[in-house]
Amino acid sequence: MNYDLAARQRLGRAIRAARISAGFSNREVFAAQIGRSARQVQALERGESGVGPDTMAAAADLVGWELEQVYALLEGREEPGPTSPSLTSVSDEDLAAEVLRRMKAGGEHGGDTAATKDPGSGPDNVTPFDKGEEIRRFPGRAARSTD
Repeated sequence: MNYDLAARQRLGRAIRAARISAGFSNREVFAAQIGRSARQVQALERGESGVGPDTMAAAADLVGWELEQVYALLEGREEPGPTSPSLTSVSDEDLAAEVLRRMKAGGEHGGDTAATKDPGSGPDNVTPFDKGEEIRRFPGRAARSTD
């Protein structure tokens, strides 16, 4: 079935948001993971015509969507929402940054754990950064200093 430009663009915006949310800020890396070119992913995200259902399905799978979500978006039956990326699709660096962000946010995500206590509330709330450990940045990876 052919979908109009507005439908394809709605899907494209949702796929792009899900790709970034899943930790793939680099389109080329995402494209390689689904076996497509960066240009094909760009066409999908822009809502261009000619993007095949196999490309849509591969992108949806990598961001953790069911194929039905793709068609629901195309048909206007579902609004794009936040996605919960799988841990295997998020880089170590992005995961560590998100954990640190949540620890500093203090309790906004609920639960009674050390990660949600107020900053400075005791020894349970010590991060690797507080201990003087350094995280070196490499393209797409995080590595702990062994010094």
